[in-house]
Amino acid sequence: RRLNILHDTKRKFLSIQFNSINYMRLNNYKEYFKSKKILFENFLSLSFYQAANYLMPIFAYPYIIRVIGNENFGLLMFALAFVQYLMMFIDFGFDYTATREVSIHRNNSAKIKEIFKSIFIIKFFLLLISILILIVCIFTIPKISNNYLVFIFTFIMAIGQLLFPIWYYQGIEKMKYMAIINLIFKTTGIILIFVFIKNKEQTNLVPLIISLSYLVSGITAFIVAVIKIKPDRSIPDFKTIQSYFKQSLDVFITNVGTSLYTTATPLILGFIANNIAVSYFTLAEKTVRGIRYLVSPITQAIFPAFSKKFSEQDKKDSISNLKKFTILLFPLTLVMALCVIVFAPLLSKILTGNYIYEVIRNLRIASSIIVIGTLNNVLGIIGMINLKMEKYLKKYIIIGGLCNIILGITLSYQFKDLGAVLSVVTSETLIFILIYLHLKRSEK
Repeated sequence: RRLNILHDTKRKFLSIQFNSINYMRLNNYKEYFKSKKILFENFLSLSFYQAANYLMPIFAYPYIIRVIGNENFGLLMFALAFVQYLMMFIDFGFDYTATREVSIHRNNSAKIKEIFKSIFIIKFFLLLISILILIVCIFTIPKISNNYLVFIFTFIMAIGQLLFPIWYYQGIEKMKYMAIINLIFKTTGIILIFVFIKNKEQTNLVPLIISLSYLVSGITAFIVAVIKIKPDRSIPDFKTIQSYFKQSLDVFITNVGTSLYTTATPLILGFIANNIAVSYFTLAEKTVRGIRYLVSPITQAIFPAFSKKFSEQDKKDSISNLKKFTILLFPLTLVMALCVIVFAPLLSKILTGNYIYEVIRNLRIASSIIVIGTLNNVLGIIGMINLKMEKYLKKYIIIGGLCNIILGITLSYQFKDLGAVLSVVTSETLIFILIYLHLKRSEK
């Protein structure tokens, strides 16, 4: 009888233990699928967001070029490049550092309020400085003063981007509704271009319509964020605001370095060559980068998850996981680049209405940016920023940027848009080599 009681007790104990293990496994599976679902939702949301910001304008380019001509289109791209510098100054790298902070403190309501208020206070002062810079340039640079309305209308875009707290929505990994709202307003802007732009005399209206779509989208996203966060009227102390400013300084300098081989090139062409050269270069470069940005939602969706994961792992394991992710992504970017090379004539016909040799050639050369640019984004932004290697990343990008400025001025003077494309590809490749070698050394 005692033996029976003992067996029954043992059986019950094993049954409880087995059920407990099953319950734990079930919970683990639930957590796993929940995390994957969030990641997939973020990927789709960021795809919509990137499509609205980068691909939708490209769809309008063929119509805009046919109506206003290549020279006026080149002027618009020159103005956009100028304003993008001011937008980058206002953003100040918060798209990454603030995303990281929100991701880490997402369950701390008081901290989220502090981050939200501090970032917007900094951005507001940076906006005021940007307005002063624009005014000075309008009164001192003939190419800008002769087309001042184009530059003022384009600058409205910067205000819209300031108001859209993409870093907050990425940090809490809830991008779905904001991505849809952004897509709706940006699509509406593109439709309005088809409706209202009918001749060259309406060139000034193109940046105004696009900028207003940014502004309305930004206001909507800002209002939703305020309702969700419920920030009080208290202002964070100076030391707190200063800490967020300093925290983002390295990333901002990195972004400046990046702009030296991206945004700076149309500006160099605009001053050294002419608006036609700007148009031919921009059509190829923006098309290729627009295609590359199809991959960006994957890397941006992964960024908060990697931030959390890297904070829990040692450096060697983190770099190992980064390599695995890079290997998975590489074939996709390679196929995309090959498609651009093969279909370059068709892309030229769609974009300009003609088989323009310069555009076809520039597209084929620039296609390598899809592969190299994505690798730089993954290894540099996801890898080095999350591994607290910002100062090294900053150094390498500045080296690449300075290389582009030197090559860009030299080659653009001699070969115009072809020189600009060769300069950008060379700079991207140099940055990749420097980042790769640094991570290789850190892994040992």
